[in-house]
Amino acid sequence: TYATTGEASNQTAKQYRIQVSTTPTFTSLVENRLVDQTTFTPFDRTYPEGLLYWRVQAPDGQDNGLTWSATGTFTKSSPRTVLKSPIGDATTNGLAPFRWQPNDFAGSYRVEVYKNGDTALSATNRVISTTSKQTAYSPPNPLPASSLPYLWRVQRIDAYGNPGLWSAVGRFYSQGTAPALVAPSDGSYVDANDSLFTWGAVPSAVTYKFERKLSSSDSLAEAVWTEANAWAPTAALSNGSWQWRVSAYDLARNLLGTSAWRTAKVDTVAPRVVKKSPVRTAYRTANFVAKFSEPVRNVSRTTMKLYVQGREDPVRARVTLSSDAKTATLNPSSNMRVGAVYTLRLSSGITDRRGNRLQATSWKAKAK
Repeated sequence: TYATTGEASNQTAKQYRIQVSTTPTFTSLVENRLVDQTTFTPFDRTYPEGLLYWRVQAPDGQDNGLTWSATGTFTKSSPRTVLKSPIGDATTNGLAPFRWQPNDFAGSYRVEVYKNGDTALSATNRVISTTSKQTAYSPPNPLPASSLPYLWRVQRIDAYGNPGLWSAVGRFYSQGTAPALVAPSDGSYVDANDSLFTWGAVPSAVTYKFERKLSSSDSLAEAVWTEANAWAPTAALSNGSWQWRVSAYDLARNLLGTSAWRTAKVDTVAPRVVKKSPVRTAYRTANFVAKFSEPVRNVSRTTMKLYVQGREDPVRARVTLSSDAKTATLNPSSNMRVGAVYTLRLSSGITDRRGNRLQATSWKAKAK
């Protein structure tokens, strides 16, 4: 008879003690609970992943523990986290978020990223180790650009703090975060003695490397380090087409990213007439032609005129410029008078693409 209630029974057990452990000796208990039924479902905790051991003991009416049951085993195995991006050798800018599919009963996720293509996932190459409550994580600083892949993985942490299995390893490349070049714009002209190159800031960058070279050369003409977002060359730039780019580096001088090459031009030489026709004499049906040393602009009936001797007004004519902008042609509206002297005049309103002005030029030809 159970003294507490006065009930009589042919059973010896008053209650049952169930224990669950991560070791077969039950030295590390996950569960240790008294119940009054022959089944039990944990309701206030989750169990760790892997092999677990369990047993049951029946305390009698005097709370004496009877013989333990044989030890049973079971395996707690939850699905691995599945990575979404970046994976499959994708290329990122170093700031792209890491994304994965959600897991049931997850309280948080542990995220790890490794550099140098380290398939051993050694601590020396671990560059990120953090937790996230969301199914995505954005690094606060860009991952440095690298020719070697980065590896990453995610582990579910359940609400009770038990870690799950690691996901498969994802692999991707980082091109880093390149500085955004601001000025001068691509293909524009700069002053030989007063040029300034500017670019935007890159997160976590502490220094920048400015590089400049002639477009026709593979050798650098200038390579300087600066903490500013601008650089003004200290020596005059020679005429020609230049290319420039900027690389960003973090505190440890890790490359964060490099911009593409951008072109800037220097031109201090004015255009000139290298060939003219006709000179001295001209057939009465001839056109006047001027060939320039470089492409020019502003060729029109205002800047290219033909005068006949004895008259102040120019001859009516059609003026055209070739597709390469290096040859100007004046076609008189009517045939020239035989024996008359004609003067072709080119004004300084004609310029090259930089804006350098042509020196006013003229020549004469007698119609025949």
